Amino acid sequence: MVSQGWWSIEGLAWGLDGKEIWFAGGLSDAGWADAIRAVTLSGKSRVVLTVPWVRLLDVSKDGRVLLARQNWRQQLWGLFPGDSTEHPYSWLDDTDPLGISNDGKAVSFTEAGEVYYIANDRQAYYRKTDGSPAVSLGAGAAVISPDGNWIATFGRKKNLTLQPAGPGTPKELPTPGLALLSNLAWSDDGRQIAYEGLTATQEWNVYTQKIDGTAPVLVASKGRNGLPALSQDGSMLAIHNADGGISLYRSGSKQPEAVKGAIAAECPVRFANSGRSLLVFHAAGVGGNDLTLIDLATGNRRLWKHLPFRRFTSFKSLVATPDLKYYAYGASRYFSDLYLVDNLR
Repeated sequence: MVSQGWWSIEGLAWGLDGKEIWFAGGLSDAGWADAIRAVTLSGKSRVVLTVPWVRLLDVSKDGRVLLARQNWRQQLWGLFPGDSTEHPYSWLDDTDPLGISNDGKAVSFTEAGEVYYIANDRQAYYRKTDGSPAVSLGAGAAVISPDGNWIATFGRKKNLTLQPAGPGTPKELPTPGLALLSNLAWSDDGRQIAYEGLTATQEWNVYTQKIDGTAPVLVASKGRNGLPALSQDGSMLAIHNADGGISLYRSGSKQPEAVKGAIAAECPVRFANSGRSLLVFHAAGVGGNDLTLIDLATGNRRLWKHLPFRRFTSFKSLVATPDLKYYAYGASRYFSDLYLVDNLR
């Protein structure tokens, strides 16, 4: 071991004289590699070149250095009231939409790029879609309510809390026995939420909870990445199964039913058409990603939207209004600028 403690090492090569190993490295509080460094076999290190988001590719026999500066971003793209086409609506460098109001006039999202390494946690925001600046809600995640009046916030160091979007008093909701929450969704009437919760025994389960302050109700065990979606009145809950497909849980029924027409790799996004349809996501492979509406009565499928890979989306970061008129999604964009550098010593 000649060097340790690096958060990120992005490429290495032998130095020109063969007495040093050159590498691109970043410390734990810096995120991606932030410098080209050299270390001898005895462990003596030095900085060769300081440059953010760098990757070392090679060192030639004549001493020239091939490196790349990475530009990796997740952008928020969406269609909002008054828009004729989709457009980017990001805030910082890693914008991940988690919620949208029913009228499409406000979104909530997290930022987990460079700010994560500054604050040691992702940061939550909400923002009106008229171009207004984002409002910080602190560390954690945030999901705006359908009426746009409340924002459910939660995180590693934050209990489940309903924060008013304007003046008002926050309300903490009880989550006994749960250490962490994830993938929260609202019912369209704003009376219930569903989420994945981590228990003290390190099991992820799916719960529903009314926002009147009552305790959460266990719906499904071992539901990590179930991505729960609630119907308009909360009487139905759709969950992606660990072994593939989507299960539908109805109020008053003890046994779930399989969603007819859903294929193994699909995940629920939201209910539509007053609960008669379910919007699902599938990574289609070459060419992009498909969003499909499934008729819950018949299993018939209809393509709603195709998103090309030039704006690659994740099923975990796509939100839409009940009428599917307005929506937002996360789009990863990766760029690398190559440099051939002389006279580095």
